[in-house]
Amino acid sequence: MKITSKNLKVKKMTLQTQSLDDIWLLYRIVQQGDIVSGWTERKIKIGDATSEKASAVTIKRMRLEITVEKTSYENDGKNVRFLGPIKEGNEYVSAGEYHALSVDEKTEITIEKKIWPTYALRQIEEAALGGKGTTIIAAFDRSSATIGSITAKGFSKLANMEGAVQQKGNDVKETKGSKPKESFYEELVAQLLAINTRINPTIIILASSNFWRDPIFKQMDAQAKDLRKKTKWIECDNVSEGAIAQLSLTKEFQQLTMGQSQSEVLNSFEEILRRIGTDGAVTYGMQEIEKAAEQSMISTVLVSQHAMHSAREKGTFEKLEFLLEQIEQTSGVVHIVGEETTIIKKLDGLGGIAALLRYKI
Repeated sequence: MKITSKNLKVKKMTLQTQSLDDIWLLYRIVQQGDIVSGWTERKIKIGDATSEKASAVTIKRMRLEITVEKTSYENDGKNVRFLGPIKEGNEYVSAGEYHALSVDEKTEITIEKKIWPTYALRQIEEAALGGKGTTIIAAFDRSSATIGSITAKGFSKLANMEGAVQQKGNDVKETKGSKPKESFYEELVAQLLAINTRINPTIIILASSNFWRDPIFKQMDAQAKDLRKKTKWIECDNVSEGAIAQLSLTKEFQQLTMGQSQSEVLNSFEEILRRIGTDGAVTYGMQEIEKAAEQSMISTVLVSQHAMHSAREKGTFEKLEFLLEQIEQTSGVVHIVGEETTIIKKLDGLGGIAALLRYKI
């Protein structure tokens, strides 16, 4: 994400998306009632629209500003669309007509909010600094590998590799499309180099039995020292696509890839569970959180992205947003827990919202 301009005195920020994660972030932070503006295309009828004769239709590119009524995440996460009435008309469209602004990976958009929550600003700043970004994971054994990317929306397979390996007491027999072990690892590193050039991930994770750790790192040191600097290791005994997807949800994997904010979320949730187990200064569920917020008792609150989405659908989002603003105004810290985390299901089990208190009720 690139912050093109920021003027919080007039409650406006202009952002340029640079990745699919940025699109997902905009879907999360733009809410009903926000004003968004950007360049767009609209079909315009030329001639007398009231005439029975067919009018010509042309497409005009223009900059429009709309008040968001509905947000949709589309095209397998490649676009987010903001639908609402146009604020100011021009020679082609009138104020009040509905229009949908579509945002893809390379779109500049201006967002205006009545109040910019601290948690939303923090998420944007983290995205502008690089955020969590894309993680590449390669799970392999002595003769096969599955390579995929992991973003905020989950796992996506990039490649499968197979190679022939010398068995004990037998000569290596190369078949079409297969290679002996040494050449296979060389090919694996070459594949990772190509993916690194194309995607430029934040981190590359090699996953395998610890028995293969030294051979692959030796090959990488000889073939791609720069790549080695962003590579980490995690033990894994299964190279299937499903196993990798599950591996990405483990605490060990999260600790390898998380930034400071994600680390704070995980630590806060572990403390919430500890205090629940010891009847400590903690509370959860919407009603209990509201009571604690009224008394300025909340030091940290975690809110599930699912809870926020549910509030949108039920028409109670303004109430939730007011609650989070109230907590921030009393020096509480708000964290939004996204779908990419390992803890969201457990947080949903607590009502989608839980908080650490300054003292026990």
